[in-house]
Amino acid sequence: MTESERNAGQVVKGGSLVLISSLLAGTIGWIWGVLASRSDIGFGAAGYGIVSMANSVIISMLAISGGLHQSFSKKISESLVTSNDIALKYSRAGFKISQLFGFAFFIPLLILSIYFFINQDSLMGSIILTISIAMYLAFFRDNFIGTLGGIQRFDLIAIVNFMSMVGGISIGFLILFLVPPPENAILALITLITGPILQLFVEFFFLKKSLPFSLKSSIFGGTDRSIVIETLKYGLYCALPMVILNGSIYTLQTLFYSLFFRPGPAIPIPALQQLSSFLFPESNIIGISAIFIGYAGVMNAVAVMAWPLVPALSEAKAISESATATEEEKSKNTLLIDDYVKSSFKTGFNLTSFFMIIYIGLSYSLLYLLHGPEYTIGYFPFIIQSVGVAFTGIVFLISAVLMGLGEGRKAAISIGTLLGTNIVLIPLFIILFKTNNPNNSLYAGPISLLLASGVILIFTFHYLTKLTRNPRSYFLSVLGKGSLSVVVAILISFFIDKYLYPYHQNILSFLLGGVIVGVIYLFTMLFLAAYDEEDLKLMEGFGPLSGFTKMARNIIRKSPFYKENEDQKTDSK
Repeated sequence: MTESERNAGQVVKGGSLVLISSLLAGTIGWIWGVLASRSDIGFGAAGYGIVSMANSVIISMLAISGGLHQSFSKKISESLVTSNDIALKYSRAGFKISQLFGFAFFIPLLILSIYFFINQDSLMGSIILTISIAMYLAFFRDNFIGTLGGIQRFDLIAIVNFMSMVGGISIGFLILFLVPPPENAILALITLITGPILQLFVEFFFLKKSLPFSLKSSIFGGTDRSIVIETLKYGLYCALPMVILNGSIYTLQTLFYSLFFRPGPAIPIPALQQLSSFLFPESNIIGISAIFIGYAGVMNAVAVMAWPLVPALSEAKAISESATATEEEKSKNTLLIDDYVKSSFKTGFNLTSFFMIIYIGLSYSLLYLLHGPEYTIGYFPFIIQSVGVAFTGIVFLISAVLMGLGEGRKAAISIGTLLGTNIVLIPLFIILFKTNNPNNSLYAGPISLLLASGVILIFTFHYLTKLTRNPRSYFLSVLGKGSLSVVVAILISFFIDKYLYPYHQNILSFLLGGVIVGVIYLFTMLFLAAYDEEDLKLMEGFGPLSGFTKMARNIIRKSPFYKENEDQKTDSK
């Protein structure tokens, strides 16, 4: 294994650690969502729709801080190549920018909450006050996450991400079981505060030990105005794709469904009755759609592993273009860029494929058993949504490559088109589909996302070869083998489910169905040699998978598609 491949493996491993921690928190959150969405345990489809409407808007607003901290990571990482002092100035700039945006959201929302308190609407006042505090804490938190990303300590970021589950979702479970409905649906928003608070304590502890400069100096002290403007400008380029990614998947569907429907019968909360009656005709559409969105959030966690590409590619490009670097260093880092992109693309797509087999192969059983029969009307829309989210995740991964290589404007334009297309198509399809049956409107959001993301993916795919020296055939091979494995697994699983052993009988049959579709997918991937030696070595680093890799290596080496050291060969485009 070459040095560049080892470094690329570290980036993928760093991204995988962040991914795993996000998935772990997301999985616990999913369990909470399953319980909350059920009418016999939690809020039911109507109440869950209320929670989803609030959370989806908040998630998209917080995407701004997520995009900004990618800029902080990039600038700090680049500067550390030559000077810790310059990196410190970028860290201070990041803190100032985060504070600016944090207060820009906090102050207006705080004033609005006071208005409701004065008018004796304590419920709405409490909700908006909670959101305002959560917004400020999130910007404060993400500034330090950006600094950790700049020093490429993604192992620590993984722990910080895990803390969001400990501090947030654990409180959510207590609220779900101890607070009666419908108040529990509103009070659940307090988890937006408890998670970031715990994350901040953990961040302070890590940064004190890991920063190449003092934590205090990274907050207090002056910095050049030009550095602040430069960081902010690139941060907005990075933030726009984050906002659009979350908006396209979470907010837009919820927003447009909210303009056409109301989440269930009249809401027994005085503060919300007038608003809900004005905006929404009676329907459970929002709550059912919210389930799609929740699962999309788990799948979309794969996009998180693209994050380490931004600082890693930035640093490699800075060295390859440095006037003081030797020709050997420039050549090594140019090769490193190629390996970063190849490894991250392959790992990201393969993980996305694995989610696809579960969400598509077990979609009906998943909705029926875990959420209830009323959710099964969304069976086919859920499948379409899953494919659209997969496409969107790949588009975002390519956007991370563009950001890391200094092409943030291209990323913003590409993914901005995704948002614009959804803004036009979703309401158009809702009106078109609801004519015969209101439930058909469930197709509007998923089909819009699928069409928009599919077209944008086609147009952005060429950047992978245009901006790196990787052959197009490599990426097409990854896409082809992974897609074929998904199709084979799903077709065989559908046949078994329909004619031999229905998966929706009980939880045991559902779990067995998951094992069946998973085994078929993995065997097909191994037979097609979609995994290679480097993938297996990476798996060996995760203890529980070490035994699996021995069997996998034997299958791969007997495959007619196997080529030894295939990834080490240099192909011409």
